[in-house]
Amino acid sequence: MSREPSLSNIVNNTKIKAGEVVVRLRYPDLARYGVSTEEVFDTLESAFTGLEATGIIRQQETVGIVVKLRGIDTHRPEDIRRIPINTATGEVIPLDRVADVNLIHTPSTITRLNGQREITLVAEVEGSIPRVVSRLREKFSQLKIPEGYSIEFTGQFRVLTRTLYELVMVVVAAVVLIYLIMAMQFRSFLQPLMILTTIPLSLVGAAVGLFITHKGPDVSVGMGIITLVGIAVNNAIILVDYANSEIRRGSRPEEALIKASSVRLRPILMTALTTIFALIPIAIGTTTGSNIFQSFAITVIGGLLTGTLSTLLVVPVLISILNNDKN
Repeated sequence: MSREPSLSNIVNNTKIKAGEVVVRLRYPDLARYGVSTEEVFDTLESAFTGLEATGIIRQQETVGIVVKLRGIDTHRPEDIRRIPINTATGEVIPLDRVADVNLIHTPSTITRLNGQREITLVAEVEGSIPRVVSRLREKFSQLKIPEGYSIEFTGQFRVLTRTLYELVMVVVAAVVLIYLIMAMQFRSFLQPLMILTTIPLSLVGAAVGLFITHKGPDVSVGMGIITLVGIAVNNAIILVDYANSEIRRGSRPEEALIKASSVRLRPILMTALTTIFALIPIAIGTTTGSNIFQSFAITVIGGLLTGTLSTLLVVPVLISILNNDKN
């Protein structure tokens, strides 16, 4: 991960170690001195936490009497090695004659995810999170991971994946509702489909803009797509509705479409151009905090460029073909 230029401030919590004193009994030496393991454990307990030797009754309440060794620093292995142990012959020997005492460093905490032990590495990502994850997966695939181990990407990547899925469902639901409303308004099932062709053509421009600027999909892109769908469909509705009004007045479909394109050209261009010029400072990143909304601005600008052309060129052609087929 440190070789990935898009990652910085990588934090490995397992590097934060905690000291741990390990006492390993030597059973042959215990037998030679006639010391039982229970004796050693009781002595260690008295040194670390203390032993409750007895209790007294004070004001109808039992108070425990705890006995603890003095002068022993349980954080220092050399002091632990000097803990006195009573032998069967009455001799007092230091602990290191019957046990090995070592100080080791272990992870300060053990965390679990879904009942399994896990280690979390945290890093800051610059640029597209999905692209960084894709490159890391390619690198991790070359590692020989022991059986029972696995690598998962969570954090913002998991949130982004879930959010993008929800945004896709929202866009699909919005398109369906828009189609139903237009079908009732125009009293036609085909004209709304012609209008909805502006959506994929607008998405082409958005995809090209993101590709040129090396931006990947994120929440801002999803919000930009939703905004783009509304603007593109609105412009097409304005054009088709005016053409239908001219046809009802007796104009031929071709004449009505030409007149509608010329009359509605100014409001459609004004809507697109004012939106584009307003988003340019955010798209080029000249304002404070613009990086957060940069993908949103690029998505809308790229989509409006192709969406406006499709509204003025593609939609009239499709409507004209539809009317000719009816005739």
